[in-house]
Amino acid sequence: MANLCSVRMRIAAKDAKTIKKFIRDVRDNGDFRVYSGVLAEDEKFDPNLIFTKDDVFACDIRLSVGWSFLTAFEEDGVDKMFGKTEPSYDKYFHEFCKDYGVGVEVYTEESGAGFEEHYLISPSGQFVKRECLTMTEDYDEEEDEWVKEGGFGDPDFLTPQEILEAK
Repeated sequence: MANLCSVRMRIAAKDAKTIKKFIRDVRDNGDFRVYSGVLAEDEKFDPNLIFTKDDVFACDIRLSVGWSFLTAFEEDGVDKMFGKTEPSYDKYFHEFCKDYGVGVEVYTEESGAGFEEHYLISPSGQFVKRECLTMTEDYDEEEDEWVKEGGFGDPDFLTPQEILEAK
């Protein structure tokens, strides 16, 4: 069983129909390691999640994936670990971005392995940002709360327009 990685993702496009089709086709790919959230095969997408800002459409979603964003959507590292020589999926996530002309910003947290990721993928399918920082999360018994150190803190997404203009 994979460590679960929490993912926050903002998808930006020129129209709502494109976002719906993008989500449907990524979900229907079926080979990505998505365990919960709207990109999981058995989950339904609520179109009410789509919003507009400055004439750009966007949707913020959360999901859980196996190991990391890259392992779930981009790399064949896990397959190679288990002796496979061919990729599990026909198309990588960034290729879906290019095909649909959507920009995507991603923040992840994998507290079990102690890292956070930040990615920005342009509508042309290029990774504009690929960042990974270490972090720790420990329970403070005196304060009765979890305390996180390192990572990206509590970052805000770029605006939908900034995501679409990423180069």
